[in-house]
Amino acid sequence: MFQVNARQNFPSVLCPTAIFSLTDSLSDTGNRNLEALASGNTSPSGSFPYGMTIGKPTGRYSDGYLLIDFLTRGLKLGDSARPSLTYNGTYFTSLNFGYAGATVCPSNNNFSTPHILSAQVSDFLWHKQQVKDYQDGAKVDKNVLYEKALYFIEIGGNDINYMMPRFSDILNTTIPSVISGIKSSILSLYESGARNFLVLNLPRSDCAPGYMSAFTEFADIFNTHTDQFGCIVEVTQVFETFNKQLLDMVIDINYQNDDINIYHFDWFAATDHVIKNMHHYKFKSYKSACCGIPGNDYHCEGLALCGCGQTNGTTCKNPGEHVTWDGTHYTQHFYEVSSQFVLHGNFISPRLNLLPGCGIPMPPSEN
Repeated sequence: MFQVNARQNFPSVLCPTAIFSLTDSLSDTGNRNLEALASGNTSPSGSFPYGMTIGKPTGRYSDGYLLIDFLTRGLKLGDSARPSLTYNGTYFTSLNFGYAGATVCPSNNNFSTPHILSAQVSDFLWHKQQVKDYQDGAKVDKNVLYEKALYFIEIGGNDINYMMPRFSDILNTTIPSVISGIKSSILSLYESGARNFLVLNLPRSDCAPGYMSAFTEFADIFNTHTDQFGCIVEVTQVFETFNKQLLDMVIDINYQNDDINIYHFDWFAATDHVIKNMHHYKFKSYKSACCGIPGNDYHCEGLALCGCGQTNGTTCKNPGEHVTWDGTHYTQHFYEVSSQFVLHGNFISPRLNLLPGCGIPMPPSEN
């Protein structure tokens, strides 16, 4: 597990006034779908089988809710993470500015979006300007509310995905540019008054059905290799390189600024832990997508999203038994397990206690 060495004045207890999310599809709670609907289009996340576990599609790329939803709910900041496109008011509230397909650097990929990380920061700053200093009839200092909020940053995977399988370019050019972009956005938020950040690294994906299906079938073309567990070696290298540079950046900013607190959630290590202890968490599969087109061992005969939602696609009976939903995104059960890690302070460094900080009883951990 990657560790951030804390300054002596690094707080280990925090109760955020709100959560503001800047993310991609792993945490988009509906913005990309709402934008599509507004322009007369549709997105896969707005149609079944997406949302099947909760009975309706919500614009989330999963069978149900996401990590950010469970985190928001666990801290009693709302029932779920509210997409920013659904709010245009003056009240201080948690908002999710993430978009599926979002990148840190501009991209020409067919699924990319202009809502790159810096654009999401701009959206946040615009919303902040609209919020008044009167809340519930009482005068407050809104800057204090924003200073005590938690800024949730989960992004960078699409910058890598869109460049696959150009591994050399990813390692030498893409990753340094993405890390630089994330750093710039964190500092922009810091200059606007943000002080508390939760930065997520990339979850382990070297065994993800989308990668497994593509890179094992065309291993000779892509010159990829598998390890003793049957996972893609080159994908492991890319993700570990990104995560190491992300950690170095977090450490650097923390040490250069005494009044900024960037907490690092090692989602890669958490995912690895879940995969190695699947039965403990009631999972039965991590290499097979729940939703996709049958035809290989990964239930991922289709290209994009394993064909989930296409007419010849099928869906597993129990999504909660699968780690991945559509070969790229995860199931609600995996997101809920991940959220419990965060709420209990597991795989986070420096140490962070969110539930005790908010006076919320700490339920027994199954982790």
